[in-house]
Amino acid sequence: MADLAGNVPSPVETEGVAPAGTEHQAEKLAEWGARIFGDAGDTEWPVEEDAVLGERNGVLAWIEYGLARGASRTLSACPDALRPLAVSALSRFAKTVTPRRSAAARRFISTAYPELSARKVDRRVLTAWKHFFHIAMASEEVQTRLLGQPLADHFDFEICPEVQDLLEQQSGCLFVTGHIGHWEIAPGVLSALGFRSLYVVGKPAKNRPVSQRVQRMREKLGVRVLPRHGAMRAIPKVLRTKGHVAMLLDQRAHLKPVIAPFFGRPACCDRSAAVLIRRLKVPIVVGCCFATETPWRFKLVLNRLIRPEELEGAQPEQVITVLNKEIEALIRRHPDQYFWLHDRYRDAPLPDEMPVPR
Repeated sequence: MADLAGNVPSPVETEGVAPAGTEHQAEKLAEWGARIFGDAGDTEWPVEEDAVLGERNGVLAWIEYGLARGASRTLSACPDALRPLAVSALSRFAKTVTPRRSAAARRFISTAYPELSARKVDRRVLTAWKHFFHIAMASEEVQTRLLGQPLADHFDFEICPEVQDLLEQQSGCLFVTGHIGHWEIAPGVLSALGFRSLYVVGKPAKNRPVSQRVQRMREKLGVRVLPRHGAMRAIPKVLRTKGHVAMLLDQRAHLKPVIAPFFGRPACCDRSAAVLIRRLKVPIVVGCCFATETPWRFKLVLNRLIRPEELEGAQPEQVITVLNKEIEALIRRHPDQYFWLHDRYRDAPLPDEMPVPR
């Protein structure tokens, strides 16, 4: 079954796509579909461009970069019929030679799906590796496959009425998601859809040449990058000028984390996001961009708008708990399109050590 790079384990359902049942809705779909992927138009950027670069440079870093690019290009050049075989072989190899990463994925999946047998968990670990390599392949082809194309050629939309209203009002908001579906394509779709002046908060890859390439690719999609260190100062300026900021909030936080449940188990979560949300009082849109069973066709899901008053007076732990539940719901829709390979619960307390909510 084909996905964004030629093979996806399971399809995305078509229910919930914004229907053309009324003339007004049909006009909206036609308007969205006519917009061009990667076209940032006459966007005004309230925060100057900043290089978000990894620290590791030098000959070895460039050799690693060259090998990674060569592998990605080789995979991308594979005929469609051979891609599943190549991805399967690479995934089995990676699963074997990175036992710590695969063990972390087993723990993560077992926490989210305790009813699964050890054998089924192991299958999902392999599927997670396959999804990782699908993403790597697709990243090589985004510019040739999607850039300059009308959205209707590659995207369906599931956008709730509240988010549609927000889009028409052109007011600033925060986008919250996780490493679900194709998280690199999603910001480009948002920008093309009309959420302009869109910044993503990112931590660079340690390899500097890799980080440079990632930043160039994001900018070609009509998106700019804010370095994680310093984002707390830049984000308020972006939002005051009706810009937009996207944040990935499903990774383990290191500095003064908030402890909140993720799939029912305590996890170290990003405190800065909760502080910003409480302080800025702006709408939060939760969503992601799923692959479908049709090659190079995606579904943008923006199905939840959290208004500032819903979190009025909430403590950071409570804010993050609400966001985690929304991210979990997206993951459960298509767990085969999630990055389970992250050691999500490292350094977190055990469940019986969970602090009592204030």
